[in-house]
Formats: sequence, structure tokens, C-alpha cells
Amino acid sequence: MGGLDVEQKLSKTQLLWIVISFNLGSAILLLPGILVNTAAQDAWIPLTLGAFLSLLVLLPISKLSCLYPNLSFVQYSEKIMGKLLGKMIGVIWCWFAMHLGSLVVRNFTDFFNLTMLPNTPTLAISALLFIPIILALYQGIGSLGILAQAISPFVLILFVGITFNMLPNMSSERILPLFEQDLMHITWGSIQALSFPFGESILFASLLLFVKNKSGCSKVLIKGVLIAAALLLLGLVRTLLALGVDETQRLYFAVLEPSRREAFGFVRGLEIFIIVNWFNFAFFKIAVCLYAFCQGVSNLINSDRYKPFIIPAVIIMISLSKLSYENIVQEVNAAAVLWPVYAVPIEVLLPLSLLAVAMIRKAREN
Repeated sequence: MGGLDVEQKLSKTQLLWIVISFNLGSAILLLPGILVNTAAQDAWIPLTLGAFLSLLVLLPISKLSCLYPNLSFVQYSEKIMGKLLGKMIGVIWCWFAMHLGSLVVRNFTDFFNLTMLPNTPTLAISALLFIPIILALYQGIGSLGILAQAISPFVLILFVGITFNMLPNMSSERILPLFEQDLMHITWGSIQALSFPFGESILFASLLLFVKNKSGCSKVLIKGVLIAAALLLLGLVRTLLALGVDETQRLYFAVLEPSRREAFGFVRGLEIFIIVNWFNFAFFKIAVCLYAFCQGVSNLINSDRYKPFIIPAVIIMISLSKLSYENIVQEVNAAAVLWPVYAVPIEVLLPLSLLAVAMIRKAREN
């Protein structure tokens, strides 16, 4: 267990900031456009419902971490389901972490290629992101918590400050009329929001092993998701108030557009500040995905060290990100249409099934 850096503990405050940053991740850029295309000006409803549906993920992984406090997700999967089925679940876990991480990397590189660095190779952009992630993970998971607690609060203050600066160009007429969408669109939008980003919090099962006192982990996870949801809601509403439904639906990175029309001090355009926000959020999301994968692989082969897998995992993640889509159109469509169908069974059914079997086993033992 020494290779899992169990001696490095996360405080609940550190976990909270990682949860907030992870859930904002690429969602801060892509989710407003996805939900507005589904539910128009009522997009705030599925976003809110999706956050509450994440309880189907957060409560099971919190309970499992309490039942098996010294085991990782892959390890207690084997203990609950048996070696063969547990290994299969571990493979699914590793694939999901790797796949999700590669998609966020692709979001990151495409964003920079399309908005700031059109002639820069994607490998160079990926290196910009991965070098600090690699350094942090080689220091251990505790360093990730320290960084989150030190940096993320200031980034969130900046996020809120950008919103206040946009107020003069906002109009409530652009978000009216409300409550026009039917139940089908609201339901599908809620599933979209659950799958991306809130259900992806299943990967925090890899970090709960390191929390000092697991009794209140569920409250920390729920609080983190709700804060992230509130900030996503703020980003969604400010985009709609500034652009309206039609323009938000048309733009791939709609949340960035209003900032380009503002002046902030001596800088024309606030997009640089939104980019700073997103770099921070993407950093933590990819770091959690990378760590969950490396921890899972080390558990599958019964190794007590995850660090030797970091560099190979980075190479695979970057390579997979380049193969994921042909263009930004496919990328956004996949996030809106394919990802919910693919991800929700993993995010929701996997932890619920594990918890159900674990509770049955515990009851029989007693």
C-alpha cells in the first residue's frame, strides 16, 4: 500500500476544492452550449436537476469508502464481486478514467488551437498542461490537494469578478420566456448534465482512500458538486443574458464570447481571464483522471507503486486524445449525444451495484 501514498492524506477542505475544480473542468466551456441546444432558455433546469441526480453517484462511493476505508475502488471491487468480476470492473474503471482524461485533453488542445494558438502543434499545447500535472503527481496526491486549496479560491473569485464586469451588456429579455420546454427535453438535458460533468465524480473513489476522516466524505462531495453547479449555472445564465439563445446555440465556446466584447483595465477582452480559469480547472480534472488510471492499473497487477505508470499513461492519453475526433463538430456532438448513453451506466450503475452487493454481503456476515 506504500506505493499508493497512503501516508499522504487529503484534508476535507482540500478534497472540496479538488471536487469543485474537477466538476468545472471542461464543463465551464462546453456545457452551456450543450444544454442550451437541448433546453434553450430553460437550460438552467436540467443543469440543476443533473447536479441533484449526482447523489446516485456520490452517496454510493462515499458509503463504499466507509465500508472499506483502507482499500481503493479496484481493490474493494475485487473484495465485493470476487477476483474475476472485480478485475473486469477494474478494467472498466481504468478505461473510463483514461478515456475521460483523453477527452478533456482534446477539449483543451482544440480550445487553444481555435481561439489563441492556431498554428501551434497540439503536442506543444499538451506539454504545457501535462508538465505541471506530472510534477504534482510524482510528489504524491497530497500535493494536488495543497495546490487546489491554494489556487482554486482565487480563480473562483476571478470567475465571479468577470461576471460582474459583464453586467452592463446583459439583458433579462434574452432569457425569456421561461418554462417553455417540454418534459422530454428537460429530462434529456438532466441526463446530459449528470453524465457531464457531475457523474464523472465517480473517479473521486480513487481519492477517498486518502481522506483523513471518511465519516463526512459524502457531505464534502455533495457540497463540492453543488458549488460547482452554482458556478456553472452562473456561467450559463451570464452567457444567455449576454448573447441570447440563438447565439449561444451557434457558438462552440459560447461562454468565452461575451468576454471578448469587454474592456478590462488595459486589456481589450476578458478572454485571457477565462482562459486562466479554465487552465486551472482542466489541470485538476486531467490530474484526477490520470491518477485514477495509474492507481487502478497498479491495483490490477497487484503492484504497490503507481508512479511508474504516470509517463506511459500520459503518452497513451495524449495519443488517444488525437484519435478521439476528427473535428470540433464531432467533439461537441459526441459530448451532447453519445457521452450520456455511454457514461451514465458506468457512473451510476457501477457504484450502485457494488454498494448493493456489499450491503448484502455485510448483512449475511452479521
